[in-house]
Order: sequence, then structure tokens, then C-alpha cells
Amino acid sequence: MNTTSEIKSRIDIVNYISRYVPNLKKAGKDFKACCPFHEDRTPSFVVSPKKQTWRCYGACSDGGDIFSFAQRYHGWDFKEALHQLANESNVEIQQYQRPQQPKREQPTLDYTPVEDSYHCDEEKWQARAKAFQVYAEEMMWSDDSTGRDYLMARGFTEYSICVNYLGYNPHNISDDWGIVENGDPSNVWLPRGIVIPYNGEFAPVQRLRIRRLDWSPGDKVGKIIPPAGTRNVAWFNRPLIPHDIVIIVEGEFDAMILKQVVTNPRVVVMATGGTNSAKLLLYIAMLSLARKVIVAFDADDAGEKASHYWINALHNAVRLKPVGGKDINDMYLAGIDLNQWIFEVLS
Repeated sequence: MNTTSEIKSRIDIVNYISRYVPNLKKAGKDFKACCPFHEDRTPSFVVSPKKQTWRCYGACSDGGDIFSFAQRYHGWDFKEALHQLANESNVEIQQYQRPQQPKREQPTLDYTPVEDSYHCDEEKWQARAKAFQVYAEEMMWSDDSTGRDYLMARGFTEYSICVNYLGYNPHNISDDWGIVENGDPSNVWLPRGIVIPYNGEFAPVQRLRIRRLDWSPGDKVGKIIPPAGTRNVAWFNRPLIPHDIVIIVEGEFDAMILKQVVTNPRVVVMATGGTNSAKLLLYIAMLSLARKVIVAFDADDAGEKASHYWINALHNAVRLKPVGGKDINDMYLAGIDLNQWIFEVLS
């Protein structure tokens, strides 16, 4: 369990919010009150003990978890909220120790983190991956605003950065995560960039990718690096249930932007970037139970080729090409209403 999850498991959101919203009253399964963030005559502020979330259904139209409430109520940034709530819940904020003398600052040009090309000490890998994830989250909210500035320029809100546990690694790191390649110990390369974790529904790290900030067209090493040992699984914003509407995109950033702006609770976003082909049959079986699958890959040759595969594999799939730009993130930055764009397909 990472630091933020551990804090949320120890501090009940109803008890915490009731300190600052004294008129919070039980209403069925939830608790309601007049919103503390705007003038409210009728209770529009709802706290869910089951989900450990809050939301204003009035003028604010805002919501989130205990971190977002603490940030908004106290005027804290995420870093301060993390430290204050960690202190209250007696959770130790783990520190990731960088190697003093990294063996390798850059990968070889034939660097290919193929899942079956190495042996991995799972326990050690998980421990290092979780520590690195916590370190990257803390660096995202440190005095170095490089990671935040990059993401906000791409349209991310602070809340989206928090709930997706996005981090920032300011240095190239080569570290021992328990990887053995060709019988010899091999360090894991962790380039400078945006750290994109995916822990799925449970604590173990299912997937970890790093979007390099020093990448440029023509670079022989990829823009997105999956550190050796990471699982080649798809990213979902929540577990699938039958009759969901699923939007398939290529990268996590497109998926997270959709998650940020699409309001329909029955919509699930799936990012396939880095997915191992061996997993595709499993995903096809899962997606066949959806109400509809919207294939929204980029409008380039690679996107068209990938779209053709999913359209042919699924009876319930439709193609939806991004407009006004190369990808969904471009559309969002151009001011295109993504909700309207998506639901025109469903009408």
C-alpha cells in the first residue's frame, strides 16, 4: 500500500470533514451538509463513507478524497496536505534513496525491456518500485515545479495529478531492482521524466512507465520507458463491470484527460500503450461484455491500424477519430468539448 492509500485507510473522511463542517448529518448511506465552499441554503455537500469521498452538487460542482478536501479547506498544496495528514495518521513518508554511484546513466541502444528476457526478484522489485513511486510523488510537489508545469501545460488539474499518483523523477537513475538478464545482475534505468504508475485495484505495482522529458524526435531510445520488470498490462481508470461504456485510447495521458472531464459514471477509460499482445485475448473477452466500446486512437497510420484490429475483434466497437489535432489531449487543449464528442456516438 502506498503512502496516500495508507493515510486514507487510517483517517475516516467523515470524521475528518465533520471537524470543519459541524452541520454534517447522516442522510441514508451518506452524510450531507451545506457546502463550506460557497453560500448554500440547501445541503448540497455529500460525503460518502463507503467511497471515502466528498462532492458538492451545488455551485462548486467539485469533489474528491480527503487530500483534495484538506487542500481546498486549508489552502494547502498537495505536499503540505500529505505531510499534515501523514503526521495525523502516524504514517511515515518513505524516502527513496538514490544510488551514490549509478552504474549506467543511459541505456544501450538495443535496450528492450521484454518481459520474458530476464529473471525478476518480485519481492525486491515491488519494494523498490513502491519506494520510487512515493519518491516521484514527493518530487512532483517539491520546490522543483518542472513536473507540475509540464502536466498543467497539457491541461491537467492539480486534483488529476494527485488522484492518478503522477510523479516526477528529476534525474536519470540506474538502480538495483532485483533484475537478472542473461544470468547477470542488471540495474533498472529510470530516466528523468513524468512517472506514470498503475497499481490497479490492489497494492502491488501492476505497471510503471516514465514519459521522458528530454526526448526529441529522432531519439533512438523511446519517449515512454517501461522500466524492466513492469507488467505489460492495460491501464483502466476503474475495474470494468458488464454494460459499461469503454473508451480505448493509446496513452495514459489521453486516458487521464478523459477521466478528468467525462462526467458519465458508466464510462471506463482504457489505455493500451505498452500492452503485451499475449493479454489481448483476455481484454477482448472482457470488452465483449461492454455496452459499447469506443475506439479513439490517434488519427495517424499507427492509430488507424490499431483501430482496425479492435473494430474487427469486437462486435460492439465503433471508431471515433480525434478531430482538430493529433490526439485527445490536443483536442482538449483546443477547447473541444470531449463529452459532446464522445456522446454523439451514443445518440
